[in-house]
Amino acid sequence: MSNGEAIMWSDVRFLDVLDIEIVDGEARLKLGDALHGTGMYARGIPLGMTGVVAFPDPFDSTGACQAMSVTTGSENYVWQTWDPRYATKVGNLPAGSRGFVTRGEARFLLNPEKEQISSYTLNGTDRMMMVDLDGSTGVLTLMVHDKFVQIDQATDSIKILCGSNWIELTKDVINMSAPAVNVVGGVDLGGDGTVPGEPVALAPDLLSWVAEVNTWIGAINTILGSSGIPVAGGVAKLPGPPGASPPAAPTASPLASSTVAAAK
Repeated sequence: MSNGEAIMWSDVRFLDVLDIEIVDGEARLKLGDALHGTGMYARGIPLGMTGVVAFPDPFDSTGACQAMSVTTGSENYVWQTWDPRYATKVGNLPAGSRGFVTRGEARFLLNPEKEQISSYTLNGTDRMMMVDLDGSTGVLTLMVHDKFVQIDQATDSIKILCGSNWIELTKDVINMSAPAVNVVGGVDLGGDGTVPGEPVALAPDLLSWVAEVNTWIGAINTILGSSGIPVAGGVAKLPGPPGASPPAAPTASPLASSTVAAAK
């Protein structure tokens, strides 16, 4: 089909994608009836948005991708595809949202209402990896299982948590807690420093806070069924350390209120 060629649609059918063959970056789809495994081949890459290359998955025991096939003369073209197997991977996003998913756990979500960009995947069976940019709050959150980094524009702070160790940096002060601190090189505590410093007296409270944070991260890592959607929207705000401002709970996947309520 050349540019400017008149197209006479002789046949439009909705078929299952049975198999896919990639030749020099071009997809040839075998379309037909997934129930009986019979079909024919449609020529060429499925027609879609410019700049976006997406190849359908072949059918398996969970179902099949569906395609709208258009026949013109002796040629078959795939005009559009839809895979109902992956619709649940984005949750109930608001109107105007965009979601990019695969048959695995990796996904990329755009939420226009919150000016939010979220990318998410799993390492192994249950170790969540997430990067969340929330334009509505000015908060960047990075999480790898139980490791947590958050940059907050509103509070001018950076917060880091790893196991029982945590540190918060602001424009005015650094708050931290760790079982041990190793420093290579010289250390200058300044003329107003005390040895030991006052924060030592807060250690029991800080350890209790770290325990609460680990519980919070455990809730964030909760997975709904087999969809792999992080239950971020239904988790309470992260408790703050004594004398420090708390990081806000990330909202990686906006879920329906019924789903969030069930997760609480």
